[in-house]
Amino acid sequence: MDVETLFETSVEAVERLFADGELVAVAYSGGKDSTAVLIAAVEALRRHVARGGSPLPLAVLHNDTGIENPEVRRHARDQLNQLETYALESEIPVDIRVSGPSLADSFAVKVVGGLALPTFANAASRRCSMDWKVKPGTRMARALIPEHKTRCQEALASDDGVTRTEAQDRLTRLERLEMPVLLVGTRFAESAGRSQRMTARGESAIEIAEIRDDEDRLLNRTLAPICHWSESDVWELLALAGQRDDALFPAWRHDFDGTVALYRDSGGGECVITQICKDKPRAACGARHGCAMCVVTGQDDKSLSALAESPRYAYLRDVLALRTWIARSQFDWTTRCFMPRKVENDRMALAPGGYSAEVCAFLLRALATLDLRESERAARFRAQSESGQEPEEARLIRQHEGGEGLGLSDAYFARKQPLFRFLGPAELIAIDFNWALYGLFLQPFHALKLYSAVIDGGESVDLDQGRRTPRGALPELGTIDLSGLGSERASGIELDAGRSDPRPLFSDPPFQEADFCKVDVARAKRVIAAAGDPLSSISVEHARSRTPETAVRFYLANRIVRPAKGQLTWIDGRMQLTQKLLARGLWKGMPTEALLGRAGAAARRAA
Repeated sequence: MDVETLFETSVEAVERLFADGELVAVAYSGGKDSTAVLIAAVEALRRHVARGGSPLPLAVLHNDTGIENPEVRRHARDQLNQLETYALESEIPVDIRVSGPSLADSFAVKVVGGLALPTFANAASRRCSMDWKVKPGTRMARALIPEHKTRCQEALASDDGVTRTEAQDRLTRLERLEMPVLLVGTRFAESAGRSQRMTARGESAIEIAEIRDDEDRLLNRTLAPICHWSESDVWELLALAGQRDDALFPAWRHDFDGTVALYRDSGGGECVITQICKDKPRAACGARHGCAMCVVTGQDDKSLSALAESPRYAYLRDVLALRTWIARSQFDWTTRCFMPRKVENDRMALAPGGYSAEVCAFLLRALATLDLRESERAARFRAQSESGQEPEEARLIRQHEGGEGLGLSDAYFARKQPLFRFLGPAELIAIDFNWALYGLFLQPFHALKLYSAVIDGGESVDLDQGRRTPRGALPELGTIDLSGLGSERASGIELDAGRSDPRPLFSDPPFQEADFCKVDVARAKRVIAAAGDPLSSISVEHARSRTPETAVRFYLANRIVRPAKGQLTWIDGRMQLTQKLLARGLWKGMPTEALLGRAGAAARRAA
């Protein structure tokens, strides 16, 4: 079957969904398959509106893990921006939404915060995919119908009779919907394993597949419009779609050469499409784009490495260096913390856990270094461009590639701003809070001080990839006897509102719980601006008491960190445990040799 017939079949299947009153959503990653699905979905929407239809908005759902490959992220955002413009100009209803992991689940807070390791190759489960993609995407998809209902109910209060009529019509359609139909870019031809899973789920190009749990509760409704397409079919569509005079398939942008180029460059320079015409492509690129810090693929990331080799993507070289460092730490036990987060029956059984305090500090400084260097790169590019010069970065790309290089493309203008930022204010404060809560460092606000040293003091770190670490033997571990720990008392965060607090920065009442666990970004920025010592200009009295709970109480008292409802008591209990352990000379950041020595001494006494 030729690609024209395949495309028409896909468009007709999606248009039937609009005609049936379904709420249609596209799971869009920016990759070739989801782009093909989106082209078909937008064309179906355009045709339905042109025929006089009044469909519910097409929801375009994109997920940003926070550590995406920066070039893939830029490409996806560029696509979405152009789609938004096209939808406004064409007067078709498109609802673009971007989700991401919760702050607590993010790479920075979990890994740099010392709570978990990255998901390495051959891991028993890929929790990162669930936390960073599945959970955020599911939340966003399930919120669509309730949010649309709310909008319709608000519109019913309008004085405009037409608006009320349209709102009532949409509300009637929404009331009978349990879940949107999610358009996915899965294809049977991708692999035998993928084909088996798709068949088990009942995926189809023309019929909605419903996935239910063991109790017959609806979990998902999907349609796979390109499930019978080959990879060559996808590339042919991308080669021939757009707004050019010779385009065979209409789309929201001039062409998709940028998508082709991204796959070509991340595939080591192999040409994806040898002829941009109606002939079938003779070669297809197998490049896959993961998160920038993803180490599931093992020691090396071929697509990121291929990009970083080119002057066009030179800004990714430091990102690749840190990713490689993380991958090579998998079997290096000197990077690990052996103190568990829990103490059971007054005994602490040592076991390898997340990264050590020293490595967490290195990773924070490394991410800050990446952010600083990218900010400086963008500033140089912007200054040279605004002075009328060709930016040095653009000149090198032009010389390497020949022709005009970046020219005055979207990629050129995008480079005037930083193309990534891995540590935002919320992530930094959450890391600092966790370090204090679990006792990674004896001094409070240590993360802020390290960050300030890099950003303000220029103390960047060496991002050398380092050597490969062979699988080594675990050190001899043991158990530390903590008899009587459960009966000991500690102050915790002092929940009594009548206590003496570090003087608040803000006038809100202390310890008021929020509905969600979050960091107040505006307040976080103000604290970060205090050069790594937020108490220095606030309370001389409390400057004498510099212990981990000082930071925890400060963040809570000023509502900079706002725990989820019911979590404050747990935080108090965790802080008390940290204090009790400190009183016995134990903390998560203590030298490994000293910790193992305590366990060894206990074992010798028992013997």
